[in-house]
Amino acid sequence: MKKIHILLLASLSLAVACIKEPLLNETKKLSLNLPDTPGTYYDASFDSSINHKAQLGRVLFYERQLSLNNTISCGNCHKQAFAFADNERFSKGLENKRTSRNSPPLQDFVSFDVFFNDAGEPINPIDFLPGFGGGNFFWDGRQNNLKDLILKPVANHIEMGITDVNMLIPKLNNLPYYKALFNKAYQSDEITLDKISDAVAVFIQAMNTNNSKFNKVMFNQSSYSALEKNGFDLFFGKYPCGSCHQINPGSYFSSGFMNIGLDNINNDLGRAAIDNNSFNEGAFKTPNLKNVALTAPYMHDGRFNTLDEVIEHYSTGVKMNSALSPMLRDEKDFNAPRKMNVTNEDKKALIAFLNTLTDPVFVTDPKFSDPFAIN
Repeated sequence: MKKIHILLLASLSLAVACIKEPLLNETKKLSLNLPDTPGTYYDASFDSSINHKAQLGRVLFYERQLSLNNTISCGNCHKQAFAFADNERFSKGLENKRTSRNSPPLQDFVSFDVFFNDAGEPINPIDFLPGFGGGNFFWDGRQNNLKDLILKPVANHIEMGITDVNMLIPKLNNLPYYKALFNKAYQSDEITLDKISDAVAVFIQAMNTNNSKFNKVMFNQSSYSALEKNGFDLFFGKYPCGSCHQINPGSYFSSGFMNIGLDNINNDLGRAAIDNNSFNEGAFKTPNLKNVALTAPYMHDGRFNTLDEVIEHYSTGVKMNSALSPMLRDEKDFNAPRKMNVTNEDKKALIAFLNTLTDPVFVTDPKFSDPFAIN
């Protein structure tokens, strides 16, 4: 009898815990903490409303009410401390379900110096898309316009779970702070899906990294150490890193889609699932390398935890498959993968150079941070 009583008590305790847990969660209130004047996301050459749009986009980016159970925001998978990537291999979505690919960083989608028309007049950056460094989104490039992709994760059954995005409008209308924010941004407090997408896109497109040592060296405001300079030379010289990771306006070190020999068999078709081109099987977008020291784990599936592991892959780990990039095939035997055999000394130099791409200001800037405080 005593054992039965113990089991009954344990069952009752578990039942009470299951009942109390949601109630405990419901008692956690989120309060919005915004400055009276929005941060300077864009300079004075733009219409004054654009900073209000960006501030609205910031609130929406971190808004948990954009998920079905009010627990997940864009900021759950794209974390500022990691250059708006995720530090987990696969991100947690609705009810702790896991995504099938690693969440890529959000940064440097387009350059500020191209936001002008032929007459030299400033234009809304969203009107410019797709722009330099931002023409293809997601690892497989299935979206080519930033504004159009904003609601895709919201509607994804794993990520945020609102399959009918029209539900967002009454949900946001029930929150006390949005009418004023929309009014400042769009001179109307009417909430629409188009405005939601536009504001978040304006916010994301303001995420530019301009304070890394790499940037400062480019503008003669700093200089590399001997080890960093050696890494720079190796990156663009001895090893063909710079052949794929090119320096482009606005989005440094990003170029096209590549199959880099992660597997012998391309179980994830990557770009080929979008364009039906067999040459693109297992090919994924070449990522922007800004803040790369912060965006681990690496690759579309987050299989590598360190930059050392990434370099070792190119050094000795490239696997032969049907769509392997020509740049990673052996120069003498096209049907064999290339072995770069990176020395330990060269590996240290390459990592030292990659560390110069870190922008400490960007990953701590309050205007990109979560404006909600849990009380």
